[in-house]
Amino acid sequence: MLECFGTHIFSLQIGSTINTIAFSLTTLLIGPFADNYSKNKIILYTTLIFVIGNLIAANASNIYIFWLSQLINGLSNGCIQVLCPIIIIEICGLERSPNAISLLYLVSTVFLVFTPLISGMILKSYQWQYLFYIVSFIAFALYLSIWCLFPININILSKKKINIKSILYDYCNILSSLEFMLYSIIPAVIICALISYNTNIIYFLSAINYDSFYSSLYLTLPPSIALTIRFVFNKYTIKYKHQDKLGLALANLGGLTFTILVIIPEKDINNEILILSVSFIHLGLTYVMPIFFLKALSKFTTKIATASTINNFVKSIIIATGICISGFTYNGSLTSIAILIDIFLFIATSSYLIHLLIAK
Repeated sequence: MLECFGTHIFSLQIGSTINTIAFSLTTLLIGPFADNYSKNKIILYTTLIFVIGNLIAANASNIYIFWLSQLINGLSNGCIQVLCPIIIIEICGLERSPNAISLLYLVSTVFLVFTPLISGMILKSYQWQYLFYIVSFIAFALYLSIWCLFPININILSKKKINIKSILYDYCNILSSLEFMLYSIIPAVIICALISYNTNIIYFLSAINYDSFYSSLYLTLPPSIALTIRFVFNKYTIKYKHQDKLGLALANLGGLTFTILVIIPEKDINNEILILSVSFIHLGLTYVMPIFFLKALSKFTTKIATASTINNFVKSIIIATGICISGFTYNGSLTSIAILIDIFLFIATSSYLIHLLIAK
């Protein structure tokens, strides 16, 4: 890409920054519009725009056109991020949506961790433009699937005119709900525990000259194992009434196992059990996140997309903070990773227990 555009790495980083800013702004603003207009039409149009954005990137002749494509991708991806869970709720109903949302999370996570590996394999044989063509093809296939298989008829929920004053009022009303904030923060804190592992384990393995392929397995295997376990035991857990408590228990079990392993001298660490312990954190999150997401939105049924917008915004702030904390506190050892994981899981669990005490 650098040779194609005749530029330096900083210019590409600007493109990533544009994408991130556009994504953040869209996730913050799309909610009020989705609450007043047909959600299925919005997600169809934004998916098509996402396809166009990737095609523009693949055919960009200079860095400025590439920046434009990143702006388009960020704007459309932000809409998809907010509206996908809402569409799932509309399709599956409240009873089945937790299971569907958790599987969506797991599949997305597996896709994200495998993306660098797949991208590297493609770039060995083809030019970088093919990456954007492949993403465009996948996105267009999803667009056709949504259009043909899920003809959702969602009526306009409100005929009020949208203005800044009403948007700010809705935002303040949602943010003032302690229950909403707790249900938004707790899953994000568990994600921070996983980020502490994901962002630092590769640095640790590279420092001890571990093979790069086997290092990648420490990222790709945990969510893959969690996805497999979730599918196998799904019929037994789908009707369980306390999936949130089950999820927190599994996450803490994974964190505790990880900590016990790193107390042993590093040369004696059982790598298989270490990977399995992180898999349990992923698995626990799949039970916690959809339940807490639905509970966070339960009081705002007429403003469900706006509440989803704020939910994503709060999570983004917590996760960004977690990334910074993880980077600053890592000292090159597995012990520091284990401590971070335990701290984040303790915050999540204690917040939930405090909420239960207050609710009583």
